[in-house]
Amino acid sequence: MSEFQRQFLEQLDEDKRNAMFPHGFTDGVVIECYDFLDAIEKQREPEVDGETGMKAKAICESIYESAYIGQPVRYEDVLSGKIEEYQKPINEHWRL
Repeated sequence: MSEFQRQFLEQLDEDKRNAMFPHGFTDGVVIECYDFLDAIEKQREPEVDGETGMKAKAICESIYESAYIGQPVRYEDVLSGKIEEYQKPINEHWRL
């Protein structure tokens, strides 16, 4: 994987590398946080807004919910909160 990453970075020109990996950040969470703060500073929309992030998280949560209850679940049911068997104790703990 490290060789693949090295090759990928080498094929990018400096402008593209700086756009994709500002300040040399390579950790996805760090890049998302940086983009969010940069968006605030520059008064622009972040690359991934809250709604898009929530939808992406619901896809992952659907996998957990399906495994937890042992049957297929609909993404829309997880997104809406209709199915939350896996998530329920977490929500209760954090009083959500």
